[in-house]
Amino acid sequence: MNRAEKEVVKRYKAVTGAYPVIEEFELDYPVKEVLAHRATVIKASAQCGVGTVIIDGEAVITSIVLPNSEKGGIIKETKTIPLRLEVEYDDAMPTCDAEADIFLKSFKSEITVDETNGKSSVEASLSVGYEVSATVNETILIADDAFSTTEIIKCETGKFGFLRGGVTRVEKQKVFLRATVPALSSGETVIATYNDAALPVSVKKEGKGVTVSGAYSAEVFSTGENGIKAVKIETPFSVGVPEFEYNGNVSVAVFPTLTTTREITAEEIEIAVELALVFTCEETVEIKYIANVESDGEKKGETSGISVYIAREGEDLWSLSKRLNACPDDLAESNKDLRFPLTGDERIAVFRRKQ
Repeated sequence: MNRAEKEVVKRYKAVTGAYPVIEEFELDYPVKEVLAHRATVIKASAQCGVGTVIIDGEAVITSIVLPNSEKGGIIKETKTIPLRLEVEYDDAMPTCDAEADIFLKSFKSEITVDETNGKSSVEASLSVGYEVSATVNETILIADDAFSTTEIIKCETGKFGFLRGGVTRVEKQKVFLRATVPALSSGETVIATYNDAALPVSVKKEGKGVTVSGAYSAEVFSTGENGIKAVKIETPFSVGVPEFEYNGNVSVAVFPTLTTTREITAEEIEIAVELALVFTCEETVEIKYIANVESDGEKKGETSGISVYIAREGEDLWSLSKRLNACPDDLAESNKDLRFPLTGDERIAVFRRKQ
């Protein structure tokens, strides 16, 4: 029976929880009212240390605020906060690979206006949820083939599979989109987009790269004689990432981060948006093994004598023994000068003994 070493992935139990993030920053004008705000968290990478999983990423906070000033109008503020989550994970070691996902559980902000200098202090509080697990590659010895020099062997095979995760890759691309805003009235001005989202629909290989297509949606804030109003818009997007090669399956999540708008016509706007594309690659691996071996009768053939066979390029001792119906130990003993894998120029001597 031939035994071969196979590499498999051992996955430890997942750990979930939440991580608090508090960030303070200043605006150089007094804020009268926050009309809307939101936060998005993006994972960039994850790695294992000793008893810990470290997740790096960023949180993007977007607010639509009404300033308390003579200029009036509304202002869109965007703040990017670096994130580093250090999650306790007893099974983690630097030799392990980390699998992690982060998501926003809660978000709130408090604004304090300093009347003496006319500036505003913002304290943003986020609760970032996480789910992490660690994997490690292990080598196991399994039987993957069997034969006998005296009996006909019937082998029943089994198989098992597992997912081997790839490295998460983050790409940021700026795209320019156009959208129709039919609800705009004459004299209204588009100020900002808010609550934008990008839903990926397809991921296609294009040469050495990949193209991601989907739908971008947002709320468009405008101001005019009737005050401030918001209108929902949706438009397709397509973005290409060069030099992106992968094996197996790939999934992608897309997050709009920085957006600006300008009017093209009375009903059409151009949106410049930076898209963060988070790719996760997975490969399905299947391993076959010998589950059961049964005899299907005796072999008939040569019982004594010497034979010389021509080698086949690339053969190893096991495949050669099976092809010639000879014991691997006997072949190695009678052909001590052989070096595997064979080149195809060798001559193989086989000694048959009477049974």
